[in-house]
Amino acid sequence: MALKQPISVPSICAKVTIPFSQTLVANLNDSYDIKHALLDGSVPFHNHIDSDEAFYLLSGELTIEISNYGDQGNNGNTESVEIINIKVGDFFVVPKAVFHRPVGKSAHVLVVEKKGIPGGNGEMVKEIE
Repeated sequence: MALKQPISVPSICAKVTIPFSQTLVANLNDSYDIKHALLDGSVPFHNHIDSDEAFYLLSGELTIEISNYGDQGNNGNTESVEIINIKVGDFFVVPKAVFHRPVGKSAHVLVVEKKGIPGGNGEMVKEIE
C-alpha cells in the first residue's frame, strides 16, 4: 500500500483567503474529516445533533460562544452566552447537540468533525434564528 505524502498545513493556510471557506485536509477511517477553515467574523448559533466538533487554533483569534438557551437561541441576551477564549495551540471540543458559534478574527483553524457535516458558508445542521 502506497502512503501519501505529508500535508503542509502552513501552505494550506497561506493559500486560503476567503473567510469561512473550508479545505479538507484529511479523512480518518472514512468517518471523520479534518478541515482547515479561515474564520473572520461569526456564523449563526447552530448545533450538530449526532457529533462533537473539535477546534484547533493555528493562528489568529478565536472564541467559541455557547448558548445557554439551547434551541431557543440567545435572543440577543448576552448573559445567556458563555464565551470560551481559544489561544493559539489550544484544542477545544464542543459536545454534540450543544448550540454554539465560533467567532474568529483572521483565525486559521483545524476542525475535526464527523464526515459529511457541512460548515462555513454551507448549510448548518440546525440554525437558531
